[in-house]
Amino acid sequence: MKTREITWAARGAWLQQHGPTLLPDGDILLFDNFGDLRDENSSRVVQFDPRTANVTWEYGGEAGRPLHSTIRSMVERLPNGNTLVTEADGGRIFEVAPSGDIVWEYVNPVRKGEKDEFIPFLNDGQRIDPASLDPEFRRRLEERQTAQVGS
Repeated sequence: MKTREITWAARGAWLQQHGPTLLPDGDILLFDNFGDLRDENSSRVVQFDPRTANVTWEYGGEAGRPLHSTIRSMVERLPNGNTLVTEADGGRIFEVAPSGDIVWEYVNPVRKGEKDEFIPFLNDGQRIDPASLDPEFRRRLEERQTAQVGS
């Protein structure tokens, strides 16, 4: 930043990418809004090695449910190795394992329009470690979860 010079740049099979994160192994993780041209411009999460530009991991959705977001969206690698994905257009936040399996997901239930075609954007999500919460608050959450399961 001080020299105002570009010291590194890369081109790859991504388009309208954003949210890059440098991972501990030196790879870069980013959200690619339109780069996966194989699936009618579906979005994907891409991890690539900046030294070779090789994609080392990607997630583009599941069969019959491609990841798709024309704008926004975010991605974050979690300490457990899974990836948190916010799919803005679909109103969905989920955690995906390296295998591509969905660990959990939240789908915003709010829909509007004659055919429920309008979905509020979810710009970003954050996974909060329950251990970081106040113990009394955690206890109340656990009681609430137990009550919901029992009903």
